[in-house]
Amino acid sequence: MGVTVLLIRHGAIDALGIRIAGRSPGEHLNEVGRKQATCVAEHLKDLPMRKILTSPLERARETAQAIASRTGVEMVIETNANELDYGAWTGKQFVELNELPEWHAFNAQRARAVIPGGETMQQLCMRAQSVLDDVSQSADGDVVAIVSHADWIRAAFASQFQLSLDAVKHFEVSPASISVLLLANHQSKLLQWNIAAATKEPITLPS
Repeated sequence: MGVTVLLIRHGAIDALGIRIAGRSPGEHLNEVGRKQATCVAEHLKDLPMRKILTSPLERARETAQAIASRTGVEMVIETNANELDYGAWTGKQFVELNELPEWHAFNAQRARAVIPGGETMQQLCMRAQSVLDDVSQSADGDVVAIVSHADWIRAAFASQFQLSLDAVKHFEVSPASISVLLLANHQSKLLQWNIAAATKEPITLPS
């Protein structure tokens, strides 16, 4: 049967669409984000989750805490689920970044681009895969949630299925969305992608 993994992006923050929050401290969920986190928690409340892993950043922890409070499932900080290190771009507004050739190079060819003073997408893939490898050792039939960030979720997906990072950058990962992976020996599958909890679309678990 394997292990079912719920890849959850944190809820909305004030920086969304304006600047790169990156690993900056103090980036908390805003009012919309808190409502989204509550909605995700409600959506997952009846699933047989065994564990919730979360990025150490506040916005992810607050989203994970909403789920933990609603479900009674243990929440564990996972440092390898942290946001991509955006280095010198951290805190910069997108209007500033649009003036930089290296920003356009990053968005054109993420598999090879380098963030000044930051992390490569390949390094992020290695971190994401290490988390999935650990989770895959869970008991057969377990359901594990991982609350993280958009690029981390894309990297996890790319790494698990050996896909090009230049391709998965086009996969939408919305705030407070849920994507579902089945990790099984040589038979891993993507079951659902980018579910908005507000739609109340049922989560697919393997039978």
